[in-house]
Amino acid sequence: MANLIECYDVGGTNIRGAIFESSGKVLMTSRCKTIRKNKLSFIKQIEKMSELLRKSISKNCKIKLVTIALPGYVEKNILINAPVFGIKNLDVAKKLKRKIKEPIFIINDVKAATRAELKFGIGKTTKNFYVLTISTGIGSGLVLDKKVVNNFYGEFGHDVLERDPKKARLCNCKKKGCWQAMASGYALEKIKKPNESWKDFYKKNKKITKQVRDYNAHGIGNMLNAFSVDKIVIMGSMGIEQFKKIVPNRKEIEKYTYIKVPEIVPTKLGDTIGLLGAYIFALEKTSK
Repeated sequence: MANLIECYDVGGTNIRGAIFESSGKVLMTSRCKTIRKNKLSFIKQIEKMSELLRKSISKNCKIKLVTIALPGYVEKNILINAPVFGIKNLDVAKKLKRKIKEPIFIINDVKAATRAELKFGIGKTTKNFYVLTISTGIGSGLVLDKKVVNNFYGEFGHDVLERDPKKARLCNCKKKGCWQAMASGYALEKIKKPNESWKDFYKKNKKITKQVRDYNAHGIGNMLNAFSVDKIVIMGSMGIEQFKKIVPNRKEIEKYTYIKVPEIVPTKLGDTIGLLGAYIFALEKTSK
């Protein structure tokens, strides 16, 4: 009987799910918009997605384990703090046990994506790099000497960049002026018209675009001041789709760091990066 791996990448914008063979072959995928009706809406979405995905499984196969990549600080399989959902100290596996009986392991979404970038992306040619997500939230993962730094939490999105009380926006972490509060999708959704595309938003709002680039330059400068790397890889729906609009150039970043500014590139793994990372994380768990 073939053993399969069920994986999820939960973001503030979308939830993606997939069933993998242990070889990495994808048997079935699913995707839906993240519902943020209440703090635990994403749990019910995973349950429904799991039911849908499992309908595709042959009777000669079984799910061996489930891995879930989540936005926020994860420790010992507990979601300690996820500001995007307003959650603290949630045992996600316990909540899902009603529907999913197999072992469940959770990981921070950017740490999962960093694993994918190391194995399938620029990690093939680069020893030291950051993975920076710019989407509903902002966070980062780090690879040094071709190894994911697991005890690095990379919550640069909650660095306070704007200290002017007249300009500082309230972040979902309850602080004001965080990078995330000033330049992420979470922040700008409050300004953007409901049916307006991000492309049109940035095209029409040149002043805001300039401000976003400057906050991103400041944030990236802080990252480089913490660790000097060979490259920075950008992921996240906004980071990938609006890369040329919102990702600053070397000159802009140099205002905030004396460290050499490396090449900054969008991930080539697209929006599958989180699922691939959850799959690699599952392989780590099965090898123990």
